Amino acid sequence: MSSLVAMGSRKLCRLKGKVSADIVVKGNGLEVGGERVCGEGFLLLSTLEWRRLLLFYSREVVRGFCRDYNIEYGKGWVHFSLMGEVQGQSVYSIGKHRVGRGYDYFLYEGRRVLKKGKSVDEMIRGYYMCLGLSGERFL
Repeated sequence: MSSLVAMGSRKLCRLKGKVSADIVVKGNGLEVGGERVCGEGFLLLSTLEWRRLLLFYSREVVRGFCRDYNIEYGKGWVHFSLMGEVQGQSVYSIGKHRVGRGYDYFLYEGRRVLKKGKSVDEMIRGYYMCLGLSGERFL
């Protein structure tokens, strides 16, 4: 799986740790350096969702909880995962899944669903509540 993120009208793509600006939107898919990386039906993050998740990630780095993040995507879904200190394992993930014409969001601990909701902010709040912290002060 590749890592891919939509950032407004500009597209930002991370493939194997490299950031590329040579991205072309073709129809319902994206090409990076002439290679098709995602096609019709693949789900991307909105600009606001991406900013919220990066802010969430940076706060967790400062708290010493994680060192890296990972973005995985497929047809109808995208997951943003915090990678823990131990062997780069994904500890918590926020998933966005297409449901009909809308989206459902999930908070995962490993493979276990902790919370289901309708926004990234709701999942971030749920994450902090699972840790016993007030989620409101982090948004």
